[in-house]
Amino acid sequence: MRNSILLIVSIAFFSIYGQSVRIDSLVKLSKYDEALRLAKKQYEQANKEEAFLEMALLQNEIAALYFKKNNYDSTQVYANKALAVGTTKHYPEVIMGAYLALANIHYAKFEDLKALARYQQIDSVATAYEHQDVSLIKAYFNRGKVLLRTYSVNDTSYIGKAENYFKKAIHVAQQLGNESEEHYGYIMLGNVYGQRGEFEKAMPFFTKSAAYFEKTNSYKDLSGIYWSLGIIYTDLNDYQKADYYYAKRLQLMLDNGNEGDIANAKRTYGGFLYRIKNHRAAIPYFTEAYEYYKDSDAGSSGILLGITKNLAESYFRINAFEESATFYELSMRYQDTLDSRKQKELALDLEAKYETQQKEQELQLLAAQKETIELQKSKQRTLFVLGFSIVSLVVVFLFFLLRNRQKTHKKLKELDQAKSKFFENISHEFRTPLTLISGPIEQQLKSKNLAPVAKRNLIIAKNNAKRLLQLVNQLLDLSKIEADQYTLAVQQVQLDETLSTLISSFSYQAELKGIELVTVIDGTDAVGWVDLDILEKVVTNLMSNAIKFTPEEGKITCGVKLGNDVLSIQIVNNGVHLTENELEHIFIRFHSSNENQLGTGIGLALTKELVERHKGTIDANSDTNSVRFSVKLPISEKLYRDNEKLPKDISITELSDLSNKAPQLQKMQDEYIEVSNTNDDLPVVLLIDDNADLRAYLSSLCVEKYIVYTAKDGKEGFSKAKQYVPDVIITDLMMPNEDGIQLTKNVKDNINTSHIPIIMLTAKSGDENVLSGIETGADAYITKPFNSDILLATIENLLVSRKKLQERFSQEVLLTPQEISIDSVEQKFLMNIKEIMDQELVESDFTAESFAQSIGMSRMQLHRKLKALTGLTTTEFIRTQRLKLAADLLSKSNANVSEIGYAVGFNNHSYFTKCFKEEFGVSPSDYSKSN
Repeated sequence: MRNSILLIVSIAFFSIYGQSVRIDSLVKLSKYDEALRLAKKQYEQANKEEAFLEMALLQNEIAALYFKKNNYDSTQVYANKALAVGTTKHYPEVIMGAYLALANIHYAKFEDLKALARYQQIDSVATAYEHQDVSLIKAYFNRGKVLLRTYSVNDTSYIGKAENYFKKAIHVAQQLGNESEEHYGYIMLGNVYGQRGEFEKAMPFFTKSAAYFEKTNSYKDLSGIYWSLGIIYTDLNDYQKADYYYAKRLQLMLDNGNEGDIANAKRTYGGFLYRIKNHRAAIPYFTEAYEYYKDSDAGSSGILLGITKNLAESYFRINAFEESATFYELSMRYQDTLDSRKQKELALDLEAKYETQQKEQELQLLAAQKETIELQKSKQRTLFVLGFSIVSLVVVFLFFLLRNRQKTHKKLKELDQAKSKFFENISHEFRTPLTLISGPIEQQLKSKNLAPVAKRNLIIAKNNAKRLLQLVNQLLDLSKIEADQYTLAVQQVQLDETLSTLISSFSYQAELKGIELVTVIDGTDAVGWVDLDILEKVVTNLMSNAIKFTPEEGKITCGVKLGNDVLSIQIVNNGVHLTENELEHIFIRFHSSNENQLGTGIGLALTKELVERHKGTIDANSDTNSVRFSVKLPISEKLYRDNEKLPKDISITELSDLSNKAPQLQKMQDEYIEVSNTNDDLPVVLLIDDNADLRAYLSSLCVEKYIVYTAKDGKEGFSKAKQYVPDVIITDLMMPNEDGIQLTKNVKDNINTSHIPIIMLTAKSGDENVLSGIETGADAYITKPFNSDILLATIENLLVSRKKLQERFSQEVLLTPQEISIDSVEQKFLMNIKEIMDQELVESDFTAESFAQSIGMSRMQLHRKLKALTGLTTTEFIRTQRLKLAADLLSKSNANVSEIGYAVGFNNHSYFTKCFKEEFGVSPSDYSKSN
């Protein structure tokens, strides 16, 4: 009997092994659909035979195949089915394979913290069951890859941790005799050293792995090696060897790969040739890649935009201007496609707001009806006691009243469900366009040929796409809470390390504002039961709120205390104060404590509801110079029901290898230099906005044609306006400290700056807002989102208008401000100039310095003011006024030329004659004779 059982088990094992080999062969050939059909057919057979282990293994196989096809929903379904069987039957190989599939979904979605937790669970299961297989190897590899992509390349500690994970994976692969995974590990080590710039150390690993994969005919692994070697040799400026590996990779794809792999190889080969300026050779490869991608599902607008831009530049470099123009036009179309997606996203947002408003009105109407019904019921009860004679009437009335009440409650419930479903559907709909925005941006950022300004603008778009996705996720969470569909999933977590990781992830954002971030954790090696997703969202929202409202050079203190089965978190930021009224409303949805500080009002409301869902409490208080948020969460296992816990086998989450979560926003490598154009003859533009990304984007639009200065609010903007006296000011309407209305008033009321035209740029539309800005003195009002061409044209028109005013002034014999239509401040300024000219102009020692001192300005301020009004420097203005006065005297008096020259302030007769001829085209004597 024993031998029979062993025989059956052996037959089942070799059957599974043979099937796996065949499926693996199909996978290596990228025949995923055929592999899926085979795996599902084998699963049906195993299901009929009730072979549970084989069934579960095939479910993991099917999940992995769906993952390769980017079908994450089906991946999750089959992985969860396998996990249920593996947990019940205690199959460690099944549990680890299912966790790997689920972790890979989080990895693909860039949910790094959740991915790391899942990969750690695989390690825990392997330790608990004393079992090792390929799932553990892949978990180590992917943990290392998460660290590599999450942390800065300059953070050597985390690159070192990634290296250790790769070495662990190689060690397990060697123990299991898995040469394929072992040599894949050598590729990963080579990439680590290549990322550090240790090319000599990286080369042996690539050489070793290349030799193995050439022997096993694994062309995809070889493709990655050749690509890495091509990049390294390019960085080493050894273009001959780089060309060899790029060409070898292309030939490998031509011999073995599918059309998509071949097109990608041609695109990257063309990119290499483009980088080394061999544009003529790059054109055929770009062209063939373009022909594939333009008709393929893989041809995203971002990829096609990159190819067409490179073709346009390459044709231009070889003087094929017609072809260059053709591809430039194509690149503009793909750029418009990306931009139109953003416009559609805005339209969806507006539609959602409109629908939400309609639903709220319906709810208010139903609430009024309900109140009316309750009032009627009260009156009927009073009538009931008046006599038995109307009992029947009251009964009938109550019957209909009850029925109406039931209908009203049913309607309210349906409306509530509809609202929650609406939020959920809209939130999901947002994800697709966000993915289509983020994907091409990520693809473009990988390009090594991006100009600094283009790269900075792409990073701005990427960061704001992440911000929008965060808002969408908050709306989705709110809809789940309202529909009572948000269920707890608590698990056992290493609390001190997890919280340290979450808080330290904001160190980069704090550093940008010069904020001191202090973390104090009372308790080490503390383990408690929490919902990791809720904990992350609560800490993230509170920290984001603290950094947003803490002034520069401020301080944030994060205190964590573990004890008595309670996790206490306290986050304090200084430099801000909230009133009692503001504290009462701070957790109310869509409430904003500062009308000049834009925000959704969702984050803190969601935080409170999540904390309460976790059976905890949150409160806020403020003193004269700080705001404190205090959160308390119960962490005892006994406080949570079984359906609120993850299974114990998967609940232990240790993040000991993670001490700093990556910042949510990508750092801009090319920092913006404020005065980015040194040509003093160019107009000066001052950009004022509290959003750093928008300032950087506006700067990139203006930097080629203007000298650019920036300021983060109205107060700093007015200070810089007085300091630099710009030709145009572009300001936002809503800003902290001082808004755009106050800035405009300050500028227009100050004699140094009153002439400066102001463009009001704001997200607030509506006639009343436009009127408010114009009445204050703004010269133009443009709403966001704006067309950059319209903004630049508006700047140019304002400068042209000033130019015409300069020409008008320059034609005056002497300044006559009463005849010029200008505001009272400018008239007062010109009157002051006229009085000074009348008194001082004829004095030979009257210079630019004495002119500035007389009018009460610095020499630079007077220079910029006169330049803006007349087009002349201070010295040129004085000389021109003297010459005009001399011309007037020559035409009206009989004095000789020398006397008139000395009379108007010229000490040198020949210099006076030279200047006069330059101004009027004739000598003073000839001018006198002609008049």
